[in-house]
Amino acid sequence: MSMSSINITSLDDPLTHLASIWTFPFQIPLTANPPDDSSCWRQGYVVAQASISRAKLQGGPLRGATWRSSLSTDGSNVTVGHRMKIPVLPSLPAPGDGPPLPSISDLDHLTQFSVSSLCGEYVQVRKRRRGS
Repeated sequence: MSMSSINITSLDDPLTHLASIWTFPFQIPLTANPPDDSSCWRQGYVVAQASISRAKLQGGPLRGATWRSSLSTDGSNVTVGHRMKIPVLPSLPAPGDGPPLPSISDLDHLTQFSVSSLCGEYVQVRKRRRGS
């Protein structure tokens, strides 16, 4: 995930720029536990939310104290929701009102799997899928 800068402005005058924060891109590992009823697939959207139990904004530099260090605010239970359209994915029906999302077991079946060594130098893995 990458974000644009987070800009902090005066509440009274949004044109008064106080600070900008930049973050490095980072990964958010997601679980593959969709709702049992495939409702997201039928709707064609994924709806998710991010929650932070506590966020504290403290003024001043990280090291040392200035008059700005006396400025602080706390936020609790901050939640941001997001709705994202599911893109068309190869080999799957289009999300939305069309055919339902097939179960994982209907997508691919491994019919044969073998491992063999050639001259002891490397391992060759061969697999065949149903229909190939």
